[in-house]
Order: sequence, then C-alpha cells, then structure tokens
Amino acid sequence: MSVTPIEIQTASICLDIAAFEEFHQLTEQEVREYLPSIQDKIWEHEFQINYHLTEGYVNHLAERAVDVLLTCRRGAPLYDATWVFKQLSVRDDPTYIH
Repeated sequence: MSVTPIEIQTASICLDIAAFEEFHQLTEQEVREYLPSIQDKIWEHEFQINYHLTEGYVNHLAERAVDVLLTCRRGAPLYDATWVFKQLSVRDDPTYIH
C-alpha cells in the first residue's frame, strides 16, 4: 500500500480529533462540522511537506477524514493505522502536484 505524506498528516488529524474524550459523544452533524477545520489543517501541512495540493484532492481527503471519524464514532477501531490509511487512500483520482 502506497501512502502519501499528506495522507499520513490527514490520518494524524483524525487521531487528534478522535483523541478528545468528548469525541464519541458528538452527534453525526457535529462530526461533519469538522470538515472546514480539517480542510484548513490539510492546507497548513502543504507547506511543511513541500507539496502543492489541488483543491479537489484536499476536499477529497477532508471528506474521507470525516467518513473515517464517523465510522470510528460508530465503533470502528481507530487504533488500526493500516485501516485508517486504507480509508484515506481510497480514491478515483489521486492527483496532487508535487
């Protein structure tokens, strides 16, 4: 499985959000409201990893991150990093410019 640096960063964002004690008490809508924040955090990491990302790719990753969080909120184990990476890397068009 090939994982890009930004997918690793996005997985880290998921872990940070899910680490809060209140995470499992959030409603589905409250989890979905994290989308803009996740997008912002992905863009912040663009400079650190020296990649030039497309808006479509950032949106895709952020939406996949929300899906991962929703699945984990329903009881999926977030401690399995391979599963998280696999969920984030599922994509039709892996286009990002570097």
